[in-house]
Amino acid sequence: MKLRITDSRTESSSFAYLLIVAFISIAYLVVVAQDLEALPISIQKSFIQQQMKNTNGGAFLPVGIKASVQQRALNYMAQQLMPLIQKQLNAPIAVPDVQGEVETPIGHVTYQLSSITLSRLGLSTPSIQVNPQGLGVTISSATAHMNCNWHYRENSWPHISDSGSADADITIAITFNVQVVIQDSTHFNIVLSGFNARFTNFNLSLHGGASWLYNIFLNNFKNSIEQAAQNAINTQVASAVNNVLSNTLSTLNLQIPILSYGVLFDSTLQIVSYTPSTYMTIGTAGRCFIKGQQPYPGQPSYMPNSLGNDVMIEMFVSDYTLNSAGFAFTQAGIFNYLLTQHTLPSAISWMFNTTNLQFFIPALYNKYPNRELQVDFIVPTAPVFTISPKGVEVSLIAQAIFQVILPTGPVNAFALNLNALLDWEVQIVANNLTGSLQYKSANVTLAYSTIGNLDVSLISSIVNLLFQYGIVPIGNILAQRGFPLPTVEGLTLQNPTVSYQTGFIAVRSNFVFVPPSSSSVSKQQ
Repeated sequence: MKLRITDSRTESSSFAYLLIVAFISIAYLVVVAQDLEALPISIQKSFIQQQMKNTNGGAFLPVGIKASVQQRALNYMAQQLMPLIQKQLNAPIAVPDVQGEVETPIGHVTYQLSSITLSRLGLSTPSIQVNPQGLGVTISSATAHMNCNWHYRENSWPHISDSGSADADITIAITFNVQVVIQDSTHFNIVLSGFNARFTNFNLSLHGGASWLYNIFLNNFKNSIEQAAQNAINTQVASAVNNVLSNTLSTLNLQIPILSYGVLFDSTLQIVSYTPSTYMTIGTAGRCFIKGQQPYPGQPSYMPNSLGNDVMIEMFVSDYTLNSAGFAFTQAGIFNYLLTQHTLPSAISWMFNTTNLQFFIPALYNKYPNRELQVDFIVPTAPVFTISPKGVEVSLIAQAIFQVILPTGPVNAFALNLNALLDWEVQIVANNLTGSLQYKSANVTLAYSTIGNLDVSLISSIVNLLFQYGIVPIGNILAQRGFPLPTVEGLTLQNPTVSYQTGFIAVRSNFVFVPPSSSSVSKQQ
């Protein structure tokens, strides 16, 4: 896939894009993704003078997943990205010519500075400070070397003039504020304000000219160069960061197809908030849905922004996210399954012949002796996920239709209504949120019978075996494949922990981030 970054005003710095890796990367949770051919991210970077209304609240869609990145984690990711950005800064920066007038010991002169170039631009590690309006970014000691030609001419007779060259080693302090602004339910903007590049050290070497020119250069020409250099530095850094971040973000998708059933996982950005000097929080839709069909109508439980500052990243998955998955999967018919002796383990294949069930269901054997069986397992309503400090419980309402296979085709013998309870134990495996289902119990009632009266208490033991050796193992094939956690390529969770809270699952972790090189990313596209 390709990442599209549009820039409507090159004057506003793109350097802040190094932060957005941390922001977007936490958008991926609770997805079973077999085919990652997905919709591309649409990132629009523009200069917006008026803050969008939805910066700190009022989500367009319910927030199913909330994540917070600690301030130190943002600083760490910026540090890790700097070598890639620095590689993009090899070309000299051309600064527009500067001219003006100034009073000198020889009188009023007109001066011109031409062929101004900044080379060997080096960016120190940025410092990021979370503030109520966004992220304050400070690059305290960027360095560069300047070369230029100078010329001046006295305005009045005898029009004394002179020319020469100059160079300087410069230290530059760069500061600006960056804010993530949600434009609508599928797009966001990066808003930059207060950009400033200030020379903190200007070690000048002047070639040619009278001795008084040195102080004139420092007191007047330096300021003119500084003002002209700001936009040039901004544009060069913007280009470098866009190249690096385009590659880094190119693997991210905001809508991911799940299997081949038309179900999409939506992780578009819905809310952004900032807790000063502590962390930045985003909320994503975190929902599964099928285009053109009714979405899950429920609402998420309350989720805090953070449970503490002892880890770099916290990701909270609400019961809304799990229930939207169950709702969409039910619409797609994923939970409906035909159980046969060929689809279940050989250890229970005996259950699929009426002769072997004559003790449990004598009426079935009497009417259909020595016949093969199959069970049509149907889930008419979405399962309900309930998250509590004890864990995740799944309530499943289903119907099991026992069918006898005759030469003319299968016929319904009887059907059971099932109200089953299962537990889902969450685990973290290789940056994936995985888990395993465990069968607890099922309330079994008779829906109908074409073979006469049945003793449901005897059949319940058959149902337990079907769940333990059939339904649960099939469900675990799906669950153990894992749900991708919010990562970009090169990010690996370290010592993640999972805890169950009221209404949400908390995944808290540190991480290491080794950004891929531009070449390795491009080969994958």
